[in-house]
Amino acid sequence: ILLRGYHYRKDHVTNSGFYKNAGRYDLDYERYFLKSFKQNILNDSNYESDIYILTHDSEKLTKLINDLNPVKYVVDDLTKKRQDQTFTQGLEVVYNHCKENNLKYDSLLVCRMDQRFNKNPLDFFNLDKKRVNIFAFHNTPKNYYIDYIHHIPFKYLKKYISLLNDTLSERVSAFHEMWNTNPGIGDNVNKIYNIIFLSKEDFEIIEIDREFVCCAYTKHDSIRSIKWEK
Repeated sequence: ILLRGYHYRKDHVTNSGFYKNAGRYDLDYERYFLKSFKQNILNDSNYESDIYILTHDSEKLTKLINDLNPVKYVVDDLTKKRQDQTFTQGLEVVYNHCKENNLKYDSLLVCRMDQRFNKNPLDFFNLDKKRVNIFAFHNTPKNYYIDYIHHIPFKYLKKYISLLNDTLSERVSAFHEMWNTNPGIGDNVNKIYNIIFLSKEDFEIIEIDREFVCCAYTKHDSIRSIKWEK
């Protein structure tokens, strides 16, 4: 499991519509994420997991590391990088550590620390073992950067990192590519994703923690499946 992004930040600002409606808020992994993650993800008897973390420095960093006991963690200044850059950086942290220590996993779950896991989503949706599974909002617009939950078959991790680095060099996210916003690159990218759309009616599995409210974005509406390029 790769936990990436901010874990604690006062007066946090998002680039989403939430900021326009509610303004700044305090992002804190201890509010909902920690307990729900331990209870419903780490304690799920269907899986055995190691934790990797890519995050920023804060007054709660030491507690975060003690709480989650990662096999590897990296601290970086996230304010100077785009989300797609830190996402790829996190995957590289996992891949490089595994290569150096001859470790192999079945899959890699990537998620942020501003969510509440009421249940383990992996137990409720059909994951494609040959594609990158992305959990997306029910109303995800084009050009929206989707980085809440990814499930990646480990055998494709190196290839996926290479793909992301290629699109980063173009300043075009591979996640944008799945919406065909750049046909020049899109044909190659649009063969690797299994997009699981989650509806607003069901908040019993996952919620986004925005301090003042947990926003529902869960229940399976439809799946858009795209094959890997051979």
